[in-house]
Order: sequence, then C-alpha cells, then structure tokens
Amino acid sequence: MVGFNSVLDPNHMKRWKWKASGVKAHFRRGNKKVDLSVIRLNASLKSADYIAVLVVYNEAVRLPHLLQYYRSLGVQEFIFIDNASDDGTRELLLAQSDVTIIQSGG
Repeated sequence: MVGFNSVLDPNHMKRWKWKASGVKAHFRRGNKKVDLSVIRLNASLKSADYIAVLVVYNEAVRLPHLLQYYRSLGVQEFIFIDNASDDGTRELLLAQSDVTIIQSGG
C-alpha cells in the first residue's frame, strides 16, 4: 500500500516553501521525470508537531483505518502523494480536514 511513510521533523518543514495554490514540482526517478501537483494544501501544516507522509495508489478501502490509527498515535497532519488512484482515494482524502494532497503523474 504505502511506498514510504515517515514522520517529519517540524524544524525541517520550516525550510520548505509553501504556496496556497499553483504549486508544481518535479523530480527524476532514474531517467523518468515525475510531475507533482498540489491539489490541496492545509494552512495548519506548518504548525503541526507530527506529520505523516505517505504515497498511495488505489487505497480507498484501507485509508479510513490507516488515518484512524495514525491519528490515535498523535499525528496531526498528513501529506498524501496520490499516484493517480482511480478508486475514490482522492475523494476520500479530500473529505479529511487534516490532509494535504499531492498528485503524482503515475
């Protein structure tokens, strides 16, 4: 389900430059360029003490349990990198108030 996950140090987050809309980025995986677009960026992300970062693809069935579990551990904000899911994952994440969504090209 998850390509990687981690809890980020808030001091590291301060070095990130965030914008409310139109944020685009890309990185290279081998010779392939991967484009990322921020779908929704939570303003409360910068003030969170614990942030979980997860990469998902077609995980709508598992996400409610995952979110409940990590919230119970004290995670305050989530950053999901959605790898072009087509099973309702994105819609489920959009319904969550503590989720930032980044769309990957697949």
